[in-house]
Amino acid sequence: MRRLSVIIVSLVWGMPCLVAISDAEDAPDSTALEDSIKAATEQLPDTAPSSIPERKTIPTVISFRETGERFKGKGTDMTFPTQVLIHESGVTLNALGSGVRKKFVFKVYEGVAYVQEGAELGDDPFQGIIAGDFAKRIHMFFERDVDMEKIQGAYRDGMKKVLGEEGWPESVAEDFETFLGYLSGEGIKDQESLSLTWVPGWGLYTDVKGQGYPPLDNPELAGALWAIWFGDKPVSKDLKKDMLRFVLDEDRD
Repeated sequence: MRRLSVIIVSLVWGMPCLVAISDAEDAPDSTALEDSIKAATEQLPDTAPSSIPERKTIPTVISFRETGERFKGKGTDMTFPTQVLIHESGVTLNALGSGVRKKFVFKVYEGVAYVQEGAELGDDPFQGIIAGDFAKRIHMFFERDVDMEKIQGAYRDGMKKVLGEEGWPESVAEDFETFLGYLSGEGIKDQESLSLTWVPGWGLYTDVKGQGYPPLDNPELAGALWAIWFGDKPVSKDLKKDMLRFVLDEDRD
């Protein structure tokens, strides 16, 4: 029986992303899928500007401190820091831009993208931010109340666009469910925030309304989540560009 079955890392229009191959006779096991992902990822250039300091114990949560000036949001009156410092690592992250996620005509959140200072994004910054193994962060400042079921549903829909409907590598599927578990309880209200931060060697950190959660050391999951915003089928084409507007030579005001 033919069905959607194989997940690999490939190049789509020059952008490395996780894609689904359909019309396959037999689905390979999850180990073969993960080996395919690892092999393809190893072919990508090493764009890390510097290594994250080694620690005997990886922190279960991380904290941030503003170190730069602030810039005005794309479609709101909010301002955001141009630089933030990860306190536990001493690594500085630089803002690449911000943009508004809308649902119909309503503003849902303003998203800000950050990458480690000195990170090289290459000729295609969208490819660079997905594949680059450097510290990076997406901060979402909400401008309306949204319940957690809708937020979870949005992430499920986004991951399906990136990975396909089924056949996900087991490690990605399991850690994604753990990630969704962090998005539980009361919804996010107007003026509250949600952020994702990837730190190489430490993992993917999730912060919900100021509550931090233990990292998930899964680079494939992190790449797929970043592809929700910057991949071939982004949640919003305008948001995709606006979150990198400083890199794309657009004005900061």
